[in-house]
Amino acid sequence: MTVDLGWVCFLPSFVRQSVSPLIAVTLGLSLAPTLAWAEGTASGTALGTADASQSEQESQQTTQPPESAANDKPQSEAAAEEPKGEGLWGPYRFGPMIALQLPGGNHLSLEGRLHRVLGLSIGLGGFATEADNVEFSAGHLDAKARWFPFMGDFFVGLGLGSSAYRAQLTKDLSLSVNGVQRTTKTTFEARIARTEVTPMFGWQWLFEPGFTLGLDLGAHLALNSSSKLNIKPEGLTDAERAALEETSDYKDARKKVDDDFLDVVQDAALPYLSLGIGWLF
Repeated sequence: MTVDLGWVCFLPSFVRQSVSPLIAVTLGLSLAPTLAWAEGTASGTALGTADASQSEQESQQTTQPPESAANDKPQSEAAAEEPKGEGLWGPYRFGPMIALQLPGGNHLSLEGRLHRVLGLSIGLGGFATEADNVEFSAGHLDAKARWFPFMGDFFVGLGLGSSAYRAQLTKDLSLSVNGVQRTTKTTFEARIARTEVTPMFGWQWLFEPGFTLGLDLGAHLALNSSSKLNIKPEGLTDAERAALEETSDYKDARKKVDDDFLDVVQDAALPYLSLGIGWLF
């Protein structure tokens, strides 16, 4: 808005001197609100711009979490990322296992799993049984290595060990000495020693926190073997023993030991089956 003050020039000088201050005061009072509003608007605009810039910086800091917070993960996620199958010694797990084996009988071993890929064990065992006047016993000492190609339960492996087998047949045999029939108790004892290699495959299930089940299938192959047969008749002289060896009972008993034990066990490939239970710490 424009104010025309040219008319003031036509007033007398004394009037001008009186009116000019009055006009100045009046204009000052009338324009003061307008000037104050203008200054407030300008300062408010500058302040608003500064507040907007500060708010934008704060929002950026809020949307970008610090590195420490970004690196911190919930415990559940951290636990999920931990390697599975670790025990008391991390990826190395050891523990005892008891197994029932064919033909080894009871078997006690110390088992180890390394990084869920390799398994090593060393063990011993054996059994003894008797039926129909025949005693049979076996003892084993072995070491086994297992490879888990899929880092799971299935494995292929190889064992190396020594085995001792013993069979004893006790039978009453009849013989004639100087026309007199006699009966003598005779023992046929056969022993076999073998060095064996055992290719195998199977599954070893490892449950947390350490319960373990094992199933092995394979075969005992003889690398070398030896055998010995001892025949002990009781209470006979050398002449009487020679007569006994010619009897059919003696020959039948010896053939039974040879056919059913020595020929079957000494050099044959023996099936291997093991069912085990244990704990790997």
